Amino acid sequence: SRAEGGGGVVRQAEFIELYQPEQASVSIGGNDIGLMAKLKSCLSPGVCEWASNQMRASVAEEIDQIYTSVRSMLELLTAASPATQLLVVGYPIPIEAEEPCHGVSGWLFTAEERELFSNSIQRLNRVLYEAARDSGVTYKDISHAFAGSGLCAIKS
Repeated sequence: SRAEGGGGVVRQAEFIELYQPEQASVSIGGNDIGLMAKLKSCLSPGVCEWASNQMRASVAEEIDQIYTSVRSMLELLTAASPATQLLVVGYPIPIEAEEPCHGVSGWLFTAEERELFSNSIQRLNRVLYEAARDSGVTYKDISHAFAGSGLCAIKS
């Protein structure tokens, strides 16, 4: 069976059930909270609306609310193929709040915006970790994969 409107892509649970892989990695949550759309909306001089105090609380709440759907998805995948070893992969932090920002990135992302995205990804990773742990699934932290080469490290 194919996903409706998914361009012929098999749904994750159907794929797992059909092929019964030994291992499968899962990365979920970023699209659910519109992370890339928020990042794009902050690509301009000045502080974007998402970095305001009121919106930060809204973003944090939005991230916390995906726990239930992430856990449900993991339990669905586990039920579809109990022998498959699932690995939930977190998100790397592309822009660190603490590091100085150079070049165009420094002009485009204010300290408040860098803090918003760094904190949001850390929070999302914590929710993914908790959902994985509570579902008996392994979690892999890759939050520092861009260390030294993130958006703020680009000099021009």
